[in-house]
Amino acid sequence: MGAVRNILLIIHIISAGLWITEEFISFIMRRLIAANRGKPAELTLANATLVINGTFGPLASMGILLTGIGMTLNNGWVLLGIGGYTPGWLFVKQVIYIVLIVFVMVVLRPQSEKLAAAFKAATSDGSMIDEARELGSRMWTLGTIHSLIVLVNIILAVWKPAIG
Repeated sequence: MGAVRNILLIIHIISAGLWITEEFISFIMRRLIAANRGKPAELTLANATLVINGTFGPLASMGILLTGIGMTLNNGWVLLGIGGYTPGWLFVKQVIYIVLIVFVMVVLRPQSEKLAAAFKAATSDGSMIDEARELGSRMWTLGTIHSLIVLVNIILAVWKPAIG
Protein backbone atom coordinates (compact mmCIF):
# COMPACT_ATOMS: atom_id res chain seq x y z
CA MET A 1 0.00 0.00 0.00
CA GLY A 2 1.27 3.43 -0.88
CA ALA A 3 1.49 6.29 1.57
CA VAL A 4 -1.24 8.26 -0.21
CA ARG A 5 -3.64 5.32 -0.03
CA ASN A 6 -2.85 4.81 3.67
CA ILE A 7 -3.57 8.45 4.45
CA LEU A 8 -6.80 8.34 2.45
CA LEU A 9 -7.82 5.11 4.18
CA ILE A 10 -7.21 6.58 7.64
CA ILE A 11 -9.29 9.67 6.83
CA HIS A 12 -11.96 7.43 5.26
CA ILE A 13 -12.20 5.27 8.41
CA ILE A 14 -12.31 8.36 10.66
CA SER A 15 -15.10 9.83 8.51
CA ALA A 16 -17.10 6.59 8.68
CA GLY A 17 -16.59 6.54 12.45
CA LEU A 18 -17.83 10.12 12.66
CA TRP A 19 -20.93 9.13 10.69
CA ILE A 20 -21.72 6.26 13.06
CA THR A 21 -20.84 8.36 16.12
CA GLU A 22 -23.53 10.78 15.01
CA GLU A 23 -26.13 8.02 15.50
CA PHE A 24 -24.87 7.22 19.01
CA ILE A 25 -24.95 10.90 19.95
CA SER A 26 -28.50 11.13 18.60
CA PHE A 27 -29.52 8.10 20.66
CA ILE A 28 -28.21 9.70 23.86
CA MET A 29 -29.68 13.09 23.00
CA ARG A 30 -33.09 11.51 22.28
CA ARG A 31 -33.13 10.10 25.79
CA LEU A 32 -32.11 13.43 27.30
CA ILE A 33 -34.76 15.26 25.27
CA ALA A 34 -37.45 12.78 26.38
CA ALA A 35 -36.36 13.12 30.02
CA ASN A 36 -36.77 16.90 29.75
CA ARG A 37 -40.14 16.91 27.96
CA GLY A 38 -42.03 20.12 28.67
CA LYS A 39 -39.03 21.83 30.22
CA PRO A 40 -36.97 24.60 28.58
CA ALA A 41 -34.03 22.17 28.40
CA GLU A 42 -36.00 20.04 25.92
CA LEU A 43 -35.78 22.71 23.24
CA THR A 44 -32.14 23.49 24.04
CA LEU A 45 -31.15 19.83 23.76
CA ALA A 46 -33.14 19.39 20.55
CA ASN A 47 -31.47 22.44 19.01
CA ALA A 48 -28.04 21.17 20.09
CA THR A 49 -28.76 17.81 18.47
CA LEU A 50 -29.77 19.51 15.23
CA VAL A 51 -26.53 21.52 15.24
CA ILE A 52 -24.35 18.49 16.05
CA ASN A 53 -25.94 16.35 13.34
CA GLY A 54 -25.87 19.25 10.89
CA THR A 55 -22.13 19.54 11.48
CA PHE A 56 -21.00 15.91 11.78
CA GLY A 57 -23.07 14.62 8.86
CA PRO A 58 -21.73 16.92 6.14
CA LEU A 59 -18.13 16.61 7.43
CA ALA A 60 -18.32 12.82 7.45
CA SER A 61 -20.07 12.72 4.09
CA MET A 62 -17.46 14.89 2.38
CA GLY A 63 -14.65 12.94 4.03
CA ILE A 64 -16.11 9.67 2.75
CA LEU A 65 -16.75 11.07 -0.73
CA LEU A 66 -13.33 12.63 -1.31
CA THR A 67 -11.25 9.84 0.22
CA GLY A 68 -13.39 7.17 -1.46
CA ILE A 69 -12.85 8.73 -4.87
CA GLY A 70 -9.15 9.15 -4.09
CA MET A 71 -8.69 5.51 -3.04
CA THR A 72 -10.68 4.24 -6.02
CA LEU A 73 -8.53 6.15 -8.49
CA ASN A 74 -5.34 5.35 -6.56
CA ASN A 75 -6.10 1.64 -6.97
CA GLY A 76 -6.52 2.07 -10.73
CA TRP A 77 -10.29 1.51 -10.58
CA VAL A 78 -13.02 3.78 -11.88
CA LEU A 79 -16.27 5.19 -10.51
CA LEU A 80 -19.36 3.06 -11.14
CA GLY A 81 -17.53 0.89 -13.64
CA ILE A 82 -17.66 3.66 -16.25
CA GLY A 83 -14.77 3.21 -18.67
CA GLY A 84 -12.89 0.63 -16.66
CA TYR A 85 -12.94 -1.88 -13.84
CA THR A 86 -14.67 -1.47 -10.49
CA PRO A 87 -14.96 -4.47 -8.13
CA GLY A 88 -18.56 -5.54 -7.57
CA TRP A 89 -18.55 -4.74 -3.84
CA LEU A 90 -17.21 -1.25 -4.56
CA PHE A 91 -19.77 -0.65 -7.30
CA VAL A 92 -22.54 -1.51 -4.80
CA LYS A 93 -20.96 0.84 -2.22
CA GLN A 94 -20.83 3.65 -4.78
CA VAL A 95 -24.48 3.16 -5.74
CA ILE A 96 -25.48 3.09 -2.06
CA TYR A 97 -23.55 6.31 -1.47
CA ILE A 98 -25.40 7.99 -4.34
CA VAL A 99 -28.69 6.78 -2.84
CA LEU A 100 -27.60 8.26 0.51
CA ILE A 101 -26.84 11.63 -1.06
CA VAL A 102 -30.22 11.68 -2.79
CA PHE A 103 -31.91 10.61 0.48
CA VAL A 104 -30.21 13.44 2.35
CA MET A 105 -31.02 16.08 -0.27
CA VAL A 106 -34.59 15.01 -1.02
CA VAL A 107 -35.76 13.76 2.39
CA LEU A 108 -33.50 14.67 5.32
CA ARG A 109 -32.62 18.22 4.38
CA PRO A 110 -36.18 19.48 3.83
CA GLN A 111 -37.29 17.78 7.06
CA SER A 112 -34.36 19.37 8.88
CA GLU A 113 -35.34 22.81 7.60
CA LYS A 114 -38.96 22.28 8.75
CA LEU A 115 -37.68 21.16 12.13
CA ALA A 116 -35.41 24.20 12.48
CA ALA A 117 -38.35 26.47 11.65
CA ALA A 118 -40.53 24.68 14.23
CA PHE A 119 -37.77 25.09 16.83
CA LYS A 120 -37.57 28.79 16.04
CA ALA A 121 -41.33 29.12 16.51
CA ALA A 122 -41.06 27.23 19.78
CA THR A 123 -38.48 29.59 21.22
CA SER A 124 -41.03 32.37 21.73
CA ASP A 125 -42.09 30.85 25.06
CA GLY A 126 -39.02 28.67 25.58
CA SER A 127 -40.77 25.31 25.33
CA MET A 128 -41.22 22.72 22.62
CA ILE A 129 -44.49 22.62 20.71
CA ASP A 130 -46.13 19.36 19.63
CA GLU A 131 -45.45 20.05 15.94
CA ALA A 132 -41.72 20.28 16.68
CA ARG A 133 -41.88 17.04 18.70
CA GLU A 134 -43.59 15.27 15.79
CA LEU A 135 -41.05 16.59 13.28
CA GLY A 136 -38.23 15.62 15.64
CA SER A 137 -39.59 12.10 15.93
CA ARG A 138 -39.77 11.83 12.14
CA MET A 139 -36.18 13.10 11.88
CA TRP A 140 -34.98 10.43 14.36
CA THR A 141 -36.59 7.75 12.22
CA LEU A 142 -35.13 9.12 8.99
CA GLY A 143 -31.73 9.53 10.65
CA THR A 144 -31.81 5.91 11.81
CA ILE A 145 -32.63 4.75 8.26
CA HIS A 146 -29.69 6.83 7.03
CA SER A 147 -27.37 5.31 9.63
CA LEU A 148 -28.44 1.77 8.74
CA ILE A 149 -27.62 2.45 5.09
CA VAL A 150 -24.22 3.81 6.18
CA LEU A 151 -23.69 0.66 8.23
CA VAL A 152 -24.36 -1.49 5.14
CA ASN A 153 -21.64 0.45 3.32
CA ILE A 154 -19.22 -0.05 6.20
CA ILE A 155 -19.94 -3.79 6.21
CA LEU A 156 -19.31 -3.93 2.45
CA ALA A 157 -16.00 -2.09 2.91
CA VAL A 158 -14.79 -4.50 5.58
CA TRP A 159 -16.21 -7.72 4.11
CA LYS A 160 -15.60 -7.03 0.39
CA PRO A 161 -17.84 -9.85 -0.83
CA ALA A 162 -17.54 -11.20 -4.35
CA ILE A 163 -20.43 -9.44 -6.11
CA GLY A 164 -20.91 -9.54 -9.85
